[in-house]
Amino acid sequence: MNRLFILAFDQRSSFLKLLGVENEPRVTQKKIASEAKEIIFEGFQAAIQSGKVLKENTAILVDEEFGSKVIEEARTEGYTFAVPVEASGKSEFEFQHEKNFVEHIGRVNPSYVKALVRYNPEDDIEKNKRQTEKLSQLSQFCEDAGREWLLEVLIDSTERQIKKVKEKALDFDLDLRPELQIEAIKQLQASNVNPNIWKIEGLENPIHYRKMVKQVHAVGDDKVKVVVLGRGADSAHVERWLAAAKGIDGITGFAIGRTIFSEPLKKWRAGDASRVQTAAEIAENYVRFCKIMKN
Repeated sequence: MNRLFILAFDQRSSFLKLLGVENEPRVTQKKIASEAKEIIFEGFQAAIQSGKVLKENTAILVDEEFGSKVIEEARTEGYTFAVPVEASGKSEFEFQHEKNFVEHIGRVNPSYVKALVRYNPEDDIEKNKRQTEKLSQLSQFCEDAGREWLLEVLIDSTERQIKKVKEKALDFDLDLRPELQIEAIKQLQASNVNPNIWKIEGLENPIHYRKMVKQVHAVGDDKVKVVVLGRGADSAHVERWLAAAKGIDGITGFAIGRTIFSEPLKKWRAGDASRVQTAAEIAENYVRFCKIMKN
């Protein structure tokens, strides 16, 4: 199986908060955020140069707002890169370039197009319908244009689900999320949303992963893959999710970001680590997760 280990740093508004620069002037914000993303990319490159992970198994996910320089360098150096098309920080999916997203994708020409949707199958029916219509449009465009794309599906709990968890002493992640995730994929597929890669939240039980992959392959063929996202969780959680997914056909790798770069960047911002040291720590964190999935 071809592996795909994605270092994801396409966060925008949340990235500024992580760096503690949300109250800075706009020009200063962009400069700091852009430099931070360049450091993350340097860590990514260092990981490959170390020989501990193969270039053909790697990719980055980075935005244009703060990562335009990174995108240009990735394209020049022949790295696989994905670029988001969703507007940042929205509770409902919207295209960042609503009126000309097709032309914009053509100009940027990423290896993968990426979209993020907050989709709970038991949530507002009309909201879900609006989102699937736009995602179906994106899916059809990518199919017609011969472009590959990945869809990140986040399951935010509803008030009714929170109440159920409390009343029955359940754990949302362990007891409700797995089936909700499978149903979300099923509903999206029914609306002709067919990404090449599903980017899903981590699970603890290999059985749930296998059920999810079965649903992914219910439409199309087994060329459709799954990658596990990190959700900004601590390393111990992410390592468990990856260990549970390891060896399951159809799960090709991960898309992890904050778990890899948050702490190194915080030390850099505080003046406790140099740019070189920060990139080296990011490289080390990235390689550690790659080893879990490839061993």
